[in-house]
Amino acid sequence: MKTRSLFLVFFFVLMAQAVFADATNCVSLPNQPDGSGGFITAFNCNFYHESVYPFDLTSYMTNGGASLPENALVPGYIVWTTDTTDVAGQTLNDTGAFQDILDFDGNQCAGTCSSQVYLYWSTGQGGPGFPSVSTIEANPFGYAVLLWNPSGVNSISPDANHTFTVDDTLPSVPEPSTLLLVFAGGMGTLALRRRRRT
Repeated sequence: MKTRSLFLVFFFVLMAQAVFADATNCVSLPNQPDGSGGFITAFNCNFYHESVYPFDLTSYMTNGGASLPENALVPGYIVWTTDTTDVAGQTLNDTGAFQDILDFDGNQCAGTCSSQVYLYWSTGQGGPGFPSVSTIEANPFGYAVLLWNPSGVNSISPDANHTFTVDDTLPSVPEPSTLLLVFAGGMGTLALRRRRRT
């Protein structure tokens, strides 16, 4: 009986933790040999509008003992916009059309490579707002301007080993209050059962 009770407690704790779990995540893919005894890591990331940034990519870049300097990304910006003229000209003239911006921060290799990313979105949608055009243009490693997807799901594969997707809508999960009630009810039931037995 004790084992079953412990299992139930564990289940209810996991349910309560699901309330607070972040949707933003990356998934490691099989490493590729680099030809010199090391590995090139591969991973796909899904970023959501939530307060988890900067998001650290180090564990994915060093997966399987791979070298961080060899696998760190180039710093730079990816700007998704609804302005087709800016996309065609790779310009940043229409700041009002910005939707999402990924910033691969130069936090490694004396500023020349990145192992963390920021996601910026509109303050009108509860976001931190966008970096200034001058800040984006001053990045020595450049930026890319891409057309925003009306479905709010924007994806880029900068190479064969990585995909970065921004989803403007968080995945639907049970309301926190519902899961907390399940947790509290489950714990109460266990306490009542134990009390009746004694």
